[in-house]
Amino acid sequence: MIPCPFVIGQQPANCGRASLPESGYLNGSCTQKPPEAEGRGAEIECSCPNFLPVNSVQLRHQIFALNVTGEIVSVADVSRGLACGCSCYVCGSRLVACQGTVREWYFAHEAKSNCTGGLETLLHKAAKQVLLLARDVMLPEVTVSSVFRLPDGRHGGATARREAWLQHYEDPRPEVDFGSVQPDVVIETDLGPIWIEIVVTNPVSSDKLVKLKALGVPVLELKLGLPHFAGQSAWGLLRQAVLYEKTTRKWLIEPRIPELEAEAERLSKEEAERRKLPFPPDLTAEHERCPANPEPAPPSKNNYHCGRTVVILRQLKFGVSVAAQTSDFALDPYVTRQLALWGGRYSEKHKNWIFPADKEARLRDALTRLEKKIAQQSAQEIHKRVLDAYYAEQAD
Repeated sequence: MIPCPFVIGQQPANCGRASLPESGYLNGSCTQKPPEAEGRGAEIECSCPNFLPVNSVQLRHQIFALNVTGEIVSVADVSRGLACGCSCYVCGSRLVACQGTVREWYFAHEAKSNCTGGLETLLHKAAKQVLLLARDVMLPEVTVSSVFRLPDGRHGGATARREAWLQHYEDPRPEVDFGSVQPDVVIETDLGPIWIEIVVTNPVSSDKLVKLKALGVPVLELKLGLPHFAGQSAWGLLRQAVLYEKTTRKWLIEPRIPELEAEAERLSKEEAERRKLPFPPDLTAEHERCPANPEPAPPSKNNYHCGRTVVILRQLKFGVSVAAQTSDFALDPYVTRQLALWGGRYSEKHKNWIFPADKEARLRDALTRLEKKIAQQSAQEIHKRVLDAYYAEQAD
């Protein structure tokens, strides 16, 4: 744990807060190192009686504006009153820097105005500026689940987890146009490109989320919320919310981490191997009737990889269970049509299809042929088919 690096209101003598505006902090009297210099990603604690987490209270007033050169500035960066020389980004009106000793600091329109978009718009733009100037950002936890099935029927499931971590990035770019979508910021990391969506009040819409999933790029959502008294510590609190605060971010689309996927598969395999074989009561007599060195039967294949859709077949006492999983946002229509063709009964409760036992051999043969057919198709062709089927279903 490290002391809080931000000034909020009156700074007690024992508070290790503050720094300079260009680094995102204020009132450079504190000698404590900021979190990016010491204990990266550490939780922040503070003994100040008026301290609140950055996302605990919704901001009430505009604390960012444009100065005479068109730069984004906070109310703590400028002179008091009209001498600040600031204007509203939305309506263009002159702003007054209210810097009293009782209320929190904020910008107000010089004349009465119905303009309400300045607070959200400038907060959004200031957050993008923080990302463009920084080179490290906290990424939320990533989890990968895996199920491993042994040839003898034993299976195990496990989840590998990577806790939230501070990720270095390069080449941040704002509002890159990808045709159907335009993320707020794109950063380059050792995991590949990551798109960042900044949310002040309105979350990412379901239509946009569908388009993002269609492109298959990891997407991070940052939800901003600052204390209502943030004016005097605007840049510092904003940097904390954008770069470090774990509770303000979540994955809309998680990145693929090969090491984590391999770890999940290893753990699920170990779990399967720990399970005991279900020996029948007459096993000893059965072995006595068998040859000393019987020819081993080839193991049955249970997983069929059809592009991004994996079909998992499982033998039951009363028939055959078939489940399908996908890393795309919908199952491949080739797979669902094939299962329907063979008369599978879908169970909404268990999310699988049930087939009679006498159809197992023909079903396996059909899935093998389908797997080979899809393997000859390109990833773009497969994804377009999935996308067309999804939109057709939505239209119905």
